[in-house]
Amino acid sequence: MASEHLASPRTHERVVFPAALVTLAFAVAYLSGAQTQEAFGKTAEDVLQGISIFIASCGVLVRLYVAGSDTSSLRAGPYSAMRHPKLLGDLMIVLGVALGTYVWWFSLVALAGFAFYYARAASREDSRLRALHGERHAAWTARTPAFLPSARLWRNAETPFDWKTAFRAEFGALYFVVAYSVLMEIGIDLRTGHATTDAWPADWAYYLGALAIVSLLGLCLLVLAQPARLRTAVATPDLIGEGIPQTRGLRVDGRAGLVDTLENLISGGQQEAILQATLRAARVCKGDHLLDIGCGTGKLVIAAARQAGRAGSATGIDATPAMIELAGKRAREHSSDARFRVGVAEALPFADASLDAVTSSYFFHHLPSDVKAEALREMWRVLKPGGRLVITDYGKPRSLLGYAASIPMRFDFHEYVRPQLNGELDRLVREAGLGEPEILESFLGYIGVLRLVKGA
Repeated sequence: MASEHLASPRTHERVVFPAALVTLAFAVAYLSGAQTQEAFGKTAEDVLQGISIFIASCGVLVRLYVAGSDTSSLRAGPYSAMRHPKLLGDLMIVLGVALGTYVWWFSLVALAGFAFYYARAASREDSRLRALHGERHAAWTARTPAFLPSARLWRNAETPFDWKTAFRAEFGALYFVVAYSVLMEIGIDLRTGHATTDAWPADWAYYLGALAIVSLLGLCLLVLAQPARLRTAVATPDLIGEGIPQTRGLRVDGRAGLVDTLENLISGGQQEAILQATLRAARVCKGDHLLDIGCGTGKLVIAAARQAGRAGSATGIDATPAMIELAGKRAREHSSDARFRVGVAEALPFADASLDAVTSSYFFHHLPSDVKAEALREMWRVLKPGGRLVITDYGKPRSLLGYAASIPMRFDFHEYVRPQLNGELDRLVREAGLGEPEILESFLGYIGVLRLVKGA
């Protein structure tokens, strides 16, 4: 069960005033770093820095734990032992950052600022909890400490910890602590002269490595961590007007405008090359009729329409109405004959043996296994004898590069991706009796262009 965040989004979906705190803390530490090292020595400075990072990291862990726990009840989990658990995490982050400056007066100023923040944030959270829980809130407030947890009151949550929800919600706090630590270390070394070639700080490699890792994870979250919700189509008329189909797969509502950018990021900047490879595999000739499933913004369909000419046709379908609107706009801008409509792969609105080519690119990983099987049967049904079925999508890595490049896709933020990385698509093709797929091209070692030709 995903966590319900009871605290105010204005307060607890972000780190405490990070921009101002980091800017001021870094300036103080940079200017005072030389004096600190002169007074305590490099070793003592490293110890103080380790303590500050440890305290701030504990604060991140507290926030992660609250975000990944079921907070819908005040009777179990973090809220059973204290009224404001995330504020405790915030205090530890602020304290760790402040101590990392090695300046006693700045630590006092930061804590005073947090006290002011705490009074306002706690009042907002109390109001929110009171509105959610009614009469139970008064009894809970009377027995639960406001800030420091009570082990005596602790009750284990009935639902398991949801690390994916926690990581999505609190990645900003994690990145903040890591980035701040890297800036602090490098900045002070530059200030004090420890960044010279004669005394190169060996620990820089660890700091920069940590920053690179969390930056990569942040990129993965940007691409993959959108909530994967199964949605049915809304009452938006398609561009041809033959009813509103529904899908049991995933739609990209709310991300339609980002699809091209995200696909290009995932493919390492090769989106255009992958679309061209898919189109080449389809072998579209003058007079051919092509269908692209999960057409997105319509790039492939528009290119196919030019190859098919007036005697042929190119149609794109997508379960997301917003994608069809974008594709239609692109077709009008290019004065293209390409046609687009809302449609689903598990129920194609085309007659048997009516198409010369059926394609899909970056589409199958949006479907659960049973819908993938239905889509394959439908795609095969509408193909003419001799017709080409081309599927471009994630598959089982076929090289060391493929295994390495596919690692970010295995975080399982998207529940239908991992089976494909284990070879599910090839298996479903064989189980459907469509033959052995021909792998024409491969990108990044795990994105394959597969083609099947329908026999007579």
